Amino acid sequence: MSDQSRRKLLKSIAAGSGAIAAGKSLPESWSKPVVDSVILPAHAQTSPPGVTGITDLRLVSTTLTIGGPTVDYDIDLNNASGTTLSVVGVQSYIEQGVATRSAGGFSVGFASSCNGGAVGELPPGSCTQAFSIIASNANAGSGTLVPGAAIALLELRDDGVLIDERAIGVTLV
Repeated sequence: MSDQSRRKLLKSIAAGSGAIAAGKSLPESWSKPVVDSVILPAHAQTSPPGVTGITDLRLVSTTLTIGGPTVDYDIDLNNASGTTLSVVGVQSYIEQGVATRSAGGFSVGFASSCNGGAVGELPPGSCTQAFSIIASNANAGSGTLVPGAAIALLELRDDGVLIDERAIGVTLV
């Protein structure tokens, strides 16, 4: 069926159903649609290229047992500032309703160098750091974590100043 035939068919259907205004508002010719923007769900968002921050976060499992054991994760970091950041750390939290509990943290480069930097340094470029997260009511914070849906929140900080954060939905058991 040609584009012209489809257009005539749509106009006749619109006119036949009493929606004459809709038929008249159809364009004279068909054109390929243009997508102006795409919105990603929050769990799929990452920092844009060229930004200093967290570019990806991968948990081995999104199910955490309250009180342990820990769940490993990889976090990809990027420093687009052009200079080495020197007091950089990642702190994680478990948030559930009004409860917020610390879930572990580390200084960048503590286990493996990030682009040749010393512990706490984030030199320009990208690197991956590995650590683990734990859901525990014994950790610093407030409220009581209970089985059910929660959020794991990871913050990237330089000398205490928040640079970026990433949240991922988790299930507590």
